[in-house]
Amino acid sequence: ASGTDPHDRVRTYTGHFGDGLGSFKSANVTCPLAREMLRYKIIVVAQKDNYEGHYRLMDALLSGALVLTDPMSRLPLFLEDRVSVVVYRSPAELRRLLQYYLQRQNEKARIEIGRRGRSIALRHHSPAAWIERIVFGSWNNTIGELDR
Repeated sequence: ASGTDPHDRVRTYTGHFGDGLGSFKSANVTCPLAREMLRYKIIVVAQKDNYEGHYRLMDALLSGALVLTDPMSRLPLFLEDRVSVVVYRSPAELRRLLQYYLQRQNEKARIEIGRRGRSIALRHHSPAAWIERIVFGSWNNTIGELDR
């Protein structure tokens, strides 16, 4: 019967996680945010102009969920639309993509894109990887693989 399938229910959270959370000055942002993000299959990131590629995108990717993000001038290094993250360009497209990836037959694709996004965030967007790129100028390599 319709409505009895757990895939038919969609739980959403919109908002922020309290005063002070989300600020780089907040010592406790990681725990509550990470705990909350691990509960979801899909995370939607909407970034303000000039904040593209902000840490919230990487935080979302690290959860392993499928991440839908608004368009950026360029996706962060090694991320690809529909491969490791999904870019939506309008509210209508966001709604279509949410409906598509929540369908049972698209679960495998949703999980795989989430896994790829998490892997890229871990491998290429850690503080160590960024320091190595800045110091050694190895922008196309993974951490520990210097240009020879």
